[in-house]
Amino acid sequence: NLNVTKILNSTYFVGPRWSPNNGIFPSKSKVVNIIQPHKRTIRILRSSNDDEPSEDDIKRLNALLRGGGGSVGNLNTPNVNDAVERKRPPGKLGINDDNVPETQQPAQELEDLKAAPLFKWAQFDDTAFLQELGKTYAGIFLFISLPISMVTYDLFSAPVQALAAANFGTTAFLCLLLLRLWVGWSYVGDRLIKDVGYYEQTGWYDGFLSVKPADVRDRDKLLYDFEVAPALRRVQRAAAAAVVLSLLSIALLTSVAPDDPYMYLNDDYLQSLRGDDANAAREQAERATSGRPTYCDDRYYRARAGGSGCR
Repeated sequence: NLNVTKILNSTYFVGPRWSPNNGIFPSKSKVVNIIQPHKRTIRILRSSNDDEPSEDDIKRLNALLRGGGGSVGNLNTPNVNDAVERKRPPGKLGINDDNVPETQQPAQELEDLKAAPLFKWAQFDDTAFLQELGKTYAGIFLFISLPISMVTYDLFSAPVQALAAANFGTTAFLCLLLLRLWVGWSYVGDRLIKDVGYYEQTGWYDGFLSVKPADVRDRDKLLYDFEVAPALRRVQRAAAAAVVLSLLSIALLTSVAPDDPYMYLNDDYLQSLRGDDANAAREQAERATSGRPTYCDDRYYRARAGGSGCR
């Protein structure tokens, strides 16, 4: 929808809604650029400063403008020489198809993926990849998973339960992270090995299929074999290890932790303690040595008792 834009004193851009009858073309011009955006083509018309346009010149200019929806009547402009067509040059990684956006071409998508945070880990060697996962595991375990598990299990009185619960939470997060890495690399790998790709110029409503040339197809398959396939195998091995660690944590919690760690918060549990002589004797012994009831050591029971007897 470009109408008229004056770039220099001797250069004008003419859009499909304008005609020289409306005063677009000056009486003296050196260069007139006619743009047809829907064809992604720029036609450059050069003119001299002395000759008057002939009827053949006007017919040729009319033919060019009709391709973009414009028209030309009588012109008082210099003579128009032959038109030169110039197309958008393809990118270094691009398919030689003007309709295919360079950012959506598989080789370019691979380059973008390798530069993206987290996703670039998969292209590291095994040692560097495990180091990145180890640092992530340590950060999540110490600052998120362990504090959450300590709300349920005291680290000093029930260390196995607290550490197992924290390990399960951390490995579950790593499983999700590795799944995201696998999805991203699998998508790009699938785009590389397919001979026909799906592309969108501006959105889903103008999507189309494009067949790769033979040289691009061979290059993309080599990129998959030497860059994508090793990364996928590396991610899959790490994900399998994370799943095994998660299952071991669940098995450990099942064996050492009670069936319901919040059972002591139920009123039925409190009613059962009233008829338990062993617990009553233990309560008396604790109170005799410490001078205060044992519920004072628990924040929940201390709140339930109103804090009486605690100091």
